Amino acid sequence: MPCGLIVYELVTNALKYAFADTGNGVLFIGLGMGKAAELEIIVRDSGVGLPYEFDYRQDTSLGLRLVHTFVQQLRGTMEIIGGGGAEFKICFTPTTTNLSKRRGTPNENEPAF
Repeated sequence: MPCGLIVYELVTNALKYAFADTGNGVLFIGLGMGKAAELEIIVRDSGVGLPYEFDYRQDTSLGLRLVHTFVQQLRGTMEIIGGGGAEFKICFTPTTTNLSKRRGTPNENEPAF
């Protein structure tokens, strides 16, 4: 659940702020394996970028505070790269405590994966 909420918040921020001036750009969302069996979630845009010396911990935006909270729930780290666009890289080690497991037979109202 935290992974989906992280991506949702970062994509929403990119659509609201990154392309405000031009109305178009590129948005990249990636999931891959990092160092030491870590999962990496990357959300990158080609928008206006972040202010110099941007610190999400000092930002009043609820969205980035939520992202930070979700990253903490995963016991992960977040790296933010500004400049020509913005890139958010979240790394965490998947464990049974930070990833839910589906057990048993699916409910008839739930999709079977």
